[in-house]
Amino acid sequence: MTTSLVGSNVGSYKIVRELGVGLMGTVYHATHEGQYWALRVIDDSIVRLTSTTNKLVGDERHPALVRYKEAGADPSVGAYLSTDYMDAHPVSRDRLAGLSSSARVQFLSGLLEGVDWLHKNKLVHGCIKTSNVLMSTRGKKVDGMFIDAGLVYVPNSMNRHRLLRTAYPSMAPELLEAYASGERKTIDAALTSAVDVYAAGLLVAEAFSGRRLFADARSEQELLERKRSMKVEVIGINNPRRHLDLKRLNSVIHSATEPDPNKRLADVSALIEALNACILADETEKTEGAA
Repeated sequence: MTTSLVGSNVGSYKIVRELGVGLMGTVYHATHEGQYWALRVIDDSIVRLTSTTNKLVGDERHPALVRYKEAGADPSVGAYLSTDYMDAHPVSRDRLAGLSSSARVQFLSGLLEGVDWLHKNKLVHGCIKTSNVLMSTRGKKVDGMFIDAGLVYVPNSMNRHRLLRTAYPSMAPELLEAYASGERKTIDAALTSAVDVYAAGLLVAEAFSGRRLFADARSEQELLERKRSMKVEVIGINNPRRHLDLKRLNSVIHSATEPDPNKRLADVSALIEALNACILADETEKTEGAA
């Protein structure tokens, strides 16, 4: 959609300004009942809402998941989704590099607890990737939050190249293969908690290495072959204050990103526990002493 909606109404929301344009559509700053919200206008030729989205609408949620106020439809623009407007920034290499290893593990563990909450409620995020993480800082505390839970891409001839660069690198092999089929039922069947475990493992690897993984593939088939044959690991950590067992960290990442979902870490809870065990004792003591 190219026409700006600034100044107009979408459902019961008044559009104030445009916040940004992403692969899934335009996001606006909007007002409703005296509060500010982020409102995403959904182009159903690019993305669709799953049952996870609808179940997340309301006040009950985990602190690491953005709150969904409403999933609705407007005759003039189609579907829309409103969420909390967060005083936060997209996570970045520079922001993560400024954190010690223990602070980084704490940040990631807090994020992944939100995914664990989803799974315990029999829901799947389905779109875990670095660009879907927001970071906020309050004093010395750094918190993270996932956005776009339950939004699924609709692959077509127009957006496959963009998906290859933006979304597919973070996907588990079985989900990538489902997307390559282009069949909605196949994609829905592949959306299990195991794909979130894989994507979470990649997120951990990227958070410590400071680089994007699998983003240079030239085709879906090449990407799929690499995901099935390569071991994901962190060679160096983009922070001199390491205090981290790198060998153990790589073992955790390997277990989470096993190409075969049956050999993958059983759940996100196990990933969180294993990740916390990677912090060396001297760093833990320093962190506890400063608390």
